[in-house]
Amino acid sequence: MSIEMNNFHPTFTKPGKEEINMALRESITEKIEAQIQALEKHVDAEKAKAEEKLAEAKSDQAEAEVKEDVRNKVHQLQARIDEARNTLKEVKEVGEDKLQQIGDRIKKWAS
Repeated sequence: MSIEMNNFHPTFTKPGKEEINMALRESITEKIEAQIQALEKHVDAEKAKAEEKLAEAKSDQAEAEVKEDVRNKVHQLQARIDEARNTLKEVKEVGEDKLQQIGDRIKKWAS
């Protein structure tokens, strides 16, 4: 039994704009979700470091400084988490024209 390859013509279907946009949307969503998880882990790590520093604090002033420092760091990280969550919501709702702009904005975050 032999297969004749002369009549074999594989076809390649170019993905349509909708498939490309869906893939881009999924990629952006995955990147944002990964960024949120990383930021949340960073918040947890900062809180753990603060607990260690509080246990070692020798004075009320040192304790107050540790609390202020962690409060500032967590606040900054939480702002970034909120921004990422808002962007994630936006990605799920926007049209094609805005999707690429959001993708470019995400690349800036990740770097």
